[in-house]
Amino acid sequence: CEVVNFYTRLNAGVVGMDAVLAAPFRALLPRRTKAKPCREVGAFHTSPFSDTAKAVDGIVKEQKFSKPDFPLYCGSDGRRHSLPAELKRRFVRAVDGPVLWEEVLKAMLKDGVRTFVELAPGAMITEFICDLPSDAEVLRTDTPENFRRAVRRLAGR
Repeated sequence: CEVVNFYTRLNAGVVGMDAVLAAPFRALLPRRTKAKPCREVGAFHTSPFSDTAKAVDGIVKEQKFSKPDFPLYCGSDGRRHSLPAELKRRFVRAVDGPVLWEEVLKAMLKDGVRTFVELAPGAMITEFICDLPSDAEVLRTDTPENFRRAVRRLAGR
């Protein structure tokens, strides 16, 4: 079994845990934490994917990473990076390490980011991470109308 968190520290899952063990496991967690067994054979961002991470590392070592035009925030450590060697390490770590959404958002907010564009089929930031300040905006792209609205907003129209 391995405890994993999803999107925030108040959502926990367990890889390799039978559903029968979910209730006793919940009793061990802080009161507001939601816990559920993971149904996947193996969940990304957990140690069962360490062999996959090693394989990805071998592939990534052969690739040339250029310095990005702007720093990238990495979910594997919640920090901003721009050095190609560090971006390679963060990319590999994303396979079997936790995704630190809260830390990424806090770093972005600290750096003054107030407009977020969700490039996802659903509403990840707005549904799972709702503690954005009132001056922050989230532009969604999950429907054709939301996509058009986001493009118009980013174009200044």
